[in-house]
Amino acid sequence: MSDEPETPAATAAHWVAQLRSRAIGDSVWTEAVEGLRRIGFHAVPALIEAWSDEDAAIRHGVRKALHQIGPIVLSDVIDALQHDQPAVRFEAASWLSGPANQRQRLIADIVPPLIEAVNDSESSVRLRAVQALSLMRETAHAAVPALIETLKDPEAYVSEWAAFALEAIGACAGTAVPALTEALLDDDSGVRDAASQALDRILAAENPGDGKERGIRDD
Repeated sequence: MSDEPETPAATAAHWVAQLRSRAIGDSVWTEAVEGLRRIGFHAVPALIEAWSDEDAAIRHGVRKALHQIGPIVLSDVIDALQHDQPAVRFEAASWLSGPANQRQRLIADIVPPLIEAVNDSESSVRLRAVQALSLMRETAHAAVPALIETLKDPEAYVSEWAAFALEAIGACAGTAVPALTEALLDDDSGVRDAASQALDRILAAENPGDGKERGIRDD
């Protein structure tokens, strides 16, 4: 009789345990990731919960397994943005940067939950959400109002990334010009610089004929 767990949930728990304190990429760790991939969709609940673990090898293995399982996990990862554990919300927002960066067709499903995550109580989650939105460029235009509010985030590095995201969105972020102009007076130099850069990009995109007057090169 085999000692292997019989249910998908138990098998997933078995493979997650094999990730613990392993050297990332070694044979046992790689075998565990592959085992989780083979279970597929049925492993996803256990993988999401494992994101709350403090062990870096487990968290990294979860990320890799979810990527290998494929787009079928997307809705579960989006739901994880509402998890009661901040660590899980952080990992979910970080994971969603992958689909955002790849500009997949499913990207439209990612925008609304990321907008909600911009208001998360944890600054690390807000940061990852804003970074994911910045990767989506003009596709994230619906996030502009939320990003405008985030320019006033209590954490300067989150505000700075909000400006970067607005810059990436470009001409579609025209309504952010007054808020970005106000951010030029922010106490933090990083926020001021990011706001200035975003204004240059947005105004140049809105008025391409003004490029030479603004000192923007045509090449």
